[in-house]
Amino acid sequence: MKKRNNLKDIALACGLSQSSVTYIMNGSDKYKFKPETVQLVRETARRLNYHPNLAASNLRKGRNNVIVGVMGNVCRSADMSLAVRLRQELHQRGYNLMLQLMIDMSDEDKVEFFREIHAWGAGLVIWSIGVDERSPCRGAMVELLNQSPPTIGLATKVEESCIDYIEPSWLEDRWKIGAFFEARGCKQVAYCISREEANLSIGEDFLLRNRSDKTRFHWTAPKQSFGRNNYYAVGQALAQEMLKNPGEMPDGIYCLSDEMAFSMQALFRDHGIRVPQDILMLGGGDSDFKQWMNPPLPYFGAAVDQVKMVAEDLVRRIENGDAVAGTGRCIGRVERDVILLRNPQAEEISRSSCEIEKAFLPDEGAAKNMERERHGERIIGGKSFHAHCG
Repeated sequence: MKKRNNLKDIALACGLSQSSVTYIMNGSDKYKFKPETVQLVRETARRLNYHPNLAASNLRKGRNNVIVGVMGNVCRSADMSLAVRLRQELHQRGYNLMLQLMIDMSDEDKVEFFREIHAWGAGLVIWSIGVDERSPCRGAMVELLNQSPPTIGLATKVEESCIDYIEPSWLEDRWKIGAFFEARGCKQVAYCISREEANLSIGEDFLLRNRSDKTRFHWTAPKQSFGRNNYYAVGQALAQEMLKNPGEMPDGIYCLSDEMAFSMQALFRDHGIRVPQDILMLGGGDSDFKQWMNPPLPYFGAAVDQVKMVAEDLVRRIENGDAVAGTGRCIGRVERDVILLRNPQAEEISRSSCEIEKAFLPDEGAAKNMERERHGERIIGGKSFHAHCG
């Protein structure tokens, strides 16, 4: 049976004393450690797959270690990916994430269900409450939120509530998608979305934020609906439609979901179309598909580590003994940028990394830009953005 790593193993790997590692992992403020030391310990614990004995720890401390996550309307692959990472971050800090779904319930049932669960945990993380602002149940839901333990909203501010929240800038940052394709010489770029998203005018909004004299942008969606979150089928349908008119095939494609890009690339490959040499594809950064694609899929994702921001803020408030949901403050802004992945194993299977770099960046400054990107920068429209912020 494989030996389970403990705090002593982490201390040896970091070159620190076991007591120092214990203080850091427990979030103790008895001693002050440098931020880089705290980061080293937590990253080493994650690498060694260290899991504290939460039952014993909380029995000793006499505390509740459950944080409740609530999804009120949809559960996308992006949401589940975020939930998995948040669970890992909270577990490293001695807490468990319990995910509760209220999808497809009536507004009245959502309020009653939330009334039962909102006080279970030491804290709450809200993906969405799923009750429309015009619903007569909205007031009751907001009132329950205001009576909750420390709470953070992941999407945006819940009006009239006092819960703290993350402010996303996805809409404002979408101009960077167009800049990515334009900088790489693409003449025609398709923005691929589902029929449901097209009905919400997401395509038109994208075009308003991406206009260029050098690159033509247009949005496309299947004529039929494939149900909620079935992005694989959406990608297949869109690729089949494009293959019917090879003369109008775009040389750039942005997919709102990585799963959509994955299915499109598979079909293109079967018809001899190479990615990224023939078509440059960009994903939505909502799943792990991107890193296993061959070559790895560039994606439009969060530049700030939203998960760590939420975990650290929520745990700090719980440990400080805060008894209120929040003060309605914005704990941070999550910006998005185009991020290039490197997967040496995938690159080795298909073609040399030199060929991939030329395909990604065909302009004269390709070699210089690739060297900068290899060291953790993103090149957006001639400007340099660091890959890791905050």
